[in-house]
This record gives sequence, structure tokens and C-alpha cells, in this order.
Amino acid sequence: MQAQVRLIAAGLIQRGWSVSIAVGGGDLEPVAGVTLIELPTFAGRWGSAYTRALRSEVRRLQPSVVHGHGLRLALPLRRLRHRATWVTCHGLDPLQVATTAKLVRWSRTPVIACGTGPRDLLSRYGLTSTVINNALTPPIPRSSEELRARFGLDPERPVIVFPARFSDQKNHRALLSALRAVRLQLGESAPYVLCFGDGPLRQEIERESLVDGSEPLLRCYDFSPEAPGWIGASDFFVLPSRWEGQPLVVLEALASNRAVVTLTPGVDDLVYDGINGVRVDSVARLAEVIVTWCREPERKPVDPVTNLRLCHEHSVDVVLDAYLTLYEGAARP
Repeated sequence: MQAQVRLIAAGLIQRGWSVSIAVGGGDLEPVAGVTLIELPTFAGRWGSAYTRALRSEVRRLQPSVVHGHGLRLALPLRRLRHRATWVTCHGLDPLQVATTAKLVRWSRTPVIACGTGPRDLLSRYGLTSTVINNALTPPIPRSSEELRARFGLDPERPVIVFPARFSDQKNHRALLSALRAVRLQLGESAPYVLCFGDGPLRQEIERESLVDGSEPLLRCYDFSPEAPGWIGASDFFVLPSRWEGQPLVVLEALASNRAVVTLTPGVDDLVYDGINGVRVDSVARLAEVIVTWCREPERKPVDPVTNLRLCHEHSVDVVLDAYLTLYEGAARP
């Protein structure tokens, strides 16, 4: 989410807009030309201190548009009584959507969904939204030779790179379950799996990846801004997440023409079965696809034409045009 906010803010600055970003707790890397405003951490159901501080800043700045990122900001935005407000859904846990959708409907704050997956999920609970895609900046490409030299990998074995926070959402445990089945079939020729990220579950995942008398099922590394570039140097991409919005890692994989196999629901606007990847609905099926792609790499579905179209639809200029269509219409007297 932060990457998208920074990217869109920088694009708006380049197009002549004045942009301020208000952050309620946490850090945000500076963006050239953008004013950063510190607000209290959003705490509790209503975020009262946050809302008061936000209202004060809006009164001071008199912005044309107020755009909140994250559905919990729908209620604070309602209290601003500003004529041009939106809140973006970057993704939503299906287990929480019923309560969240109810509050957002009550707020009457217009919703932007990052992708058709969040839109379709929200619509099941009576909440309409406008789709604006996530913007992609293709990562700096890396070669397979660089990847293998950097991490000391056997050139004969496939490599999978998974940059993701070690959290329940990202579902590393489902990936581990699939990799156990893969190891049973492929033995020591099973793919290397390199995971990059931070998060509360890292030590547990590292411990659960250990196998007696053999190398771990996956290797864990600290978060690195280089990680997206390593996706293009790997053999294919695996996304096991419980839920996502419109995952940038999938777009980064497709930008490098890497086939994608995913256990994640709601990504059918990016992954087309048999064309640029495969969507699966079980750990067993995930393991089966990984084994097949390792043994028969020619069966990996890759369609450069489809991927090029998706990259264009998610380019910064196209996404900015969509935002400006909303913003400029609302800013007119």
C-alpha cells in the first residue's frame, strides 16, 4: 500500500498537483515535492484522536481531494464533510469483510478497489466500488547467473523467489506443506525457494522448514528492495497467500514473463489459467504444478502478448489518468 501511495503521489506532483500525505503512525519514505504530515496512530474502532487531527489538517490545507488508503479510514473521512473524498481497498481478509463492508456502507464514502478481486468480494456484501488498478514500475532485471552466484545455488536446480512479509496472510505454511510433497517426489533436485521479508512469523517458518539430514525446504532472508528483481531471475513464481488485493509481486513476475501458480483467490484479473499461469484450489494441486514445472519446464504457460497488455494497463501513466479522471471531476466548481 505504501509503495502505491508514494508512486501515485510522485506522479501527481509531476502533473502539477500539490500533494500532502498524512501518516497516522509508522514511517513513510519521503517523496520529492510531497509534504509529509504526522498524525496520531489510528487506535480503537473510531480513531478519535486521529480523526480530530486529520480534520484540523484538512481545514488548514483546504485540499481539492481527500483520499484515504485502507477501508478503516471511511469513517474518519465521513466526519470531514468534504465534498470530494475516496477510500481505497488494497485488499481485505474475507473473514473480516462483512463487518468492514457494513461500516463503509454506513459511512457512504466512495470506494476505490485495487483490482476486480476486492471489488467482487465487496459486492457480495452490497458495497459497490470503482476499480483502479495498482501501478507497476518494473523491477531492475537480474539474471539467473547473478541469482545463483549471489546465493550459492546449484545451476541445475530450479529456483523460486517469494518476497513477502512473514505473516498469516502470506500463508508460508501452505507453501511449506506443498514443498514437503514436492521434496518427496523430487528429492534433492527439488527447487530452491528463497523467501525475503520481515514479520512476526519468520522464526517459526524457518524452524518448520528444517528437514533432518537435508537442506531446509525454504531459505529465509531479510527484506531487500532487490527482491522483486530476483523474481525475474527465477524459474517461475508461486503465490500461496490466503488473500490479496491486486498483488504487485504477480505483476512483477508477469513483467518478466514468469509463469505463475497461485493458491490465492481473486487474482483472475492477472493470472489466466493455461495462458500465463495456473490457479489452484488446494495444497496438493499446488505441489503437483510445482513438480510438473520442475520436471517439464516446457509446460509452464507463458504468453508475452498477454503479459505486455497487463503491464500497459498497470503502467503509472494509465493508472494516474484514472485517478485524475476522478479527481479533476470532483475538483471542478
